[in-house]
Amino acid sequence: MLDLTILRDVLRIQRLYPSRYELDAGEAQLIIKTVMMNSPILTSYSDLSSKLNIAKEKVKLAINLAKYAGLIDLAQPYSNNPFVRTRKTRFKLFSMDNGLRNHLTSLSKPKILKDETLLGKLFENFMLSRLISTMRTLTGINTELYYWRSKKGSKIFEVDAIIRTLDKVTAFEFKLRGKKSKSFRELLSYDNNIRGHLLNFEEIEKLLPFLIF
Repeated sequence: MLDLTILRDVLRIQRLYPSRYELDAGEAQLIIKTVMMNSPILTSYSDLSSKLNIAKEKVKLAINLAKYAGLIDLAQPYSNNPFVRTRKTRFKLFSMDNGLRNHLTSLSKPKILKDETLLGKLFENFMLSRLISTMRTLTGINTELYYWRSKKGSKIFEVDAIIRTLDKVTAFEFKLRGKKSKSFRELLSYDNNIRGHLLNFEEIEKLLPFLIF
């Protein structure tokens, strides 16, 4: 299925977006398959280029074509300063096709999963793939998707998804079970204009069942 999608859709779309770099089917497959199998993945064009030994501009082209084809999307790094935001090079890539992602990772057959790290990645990818379209349906607003990550000493804080609308910023944490988010508290201290939908966070907490997505 991935081969057909790349040959039929991704490489055909390339004709609509001319580039001085020519992306062949083998390179496109390797780049897109790597991203989908590991999604959601925090990376950069340079990181993928080094890992796959493919020119950075070709990696960027493949990601853009896969985005146009509806296979992959990305969340940009969040900052309350737009000038800082545009300088950051790392972003979060995720698969927009959960069935194809799971097939590539040998999860196409029903099975009981006990690995919580794997379950967490599957759940986060599913929510990321549905978040923008769900919010668009609920609010009628097209918006960009962001994530936030900060390191203090040995501790890493990360908020899974952030959406900016005209009058507020909404942050999302995706949890397999209800527990407080220390990352969300850190985000609030960084930007106190945030209004969040997170589990067990005082008066602004709103629990959204994943079925609505």
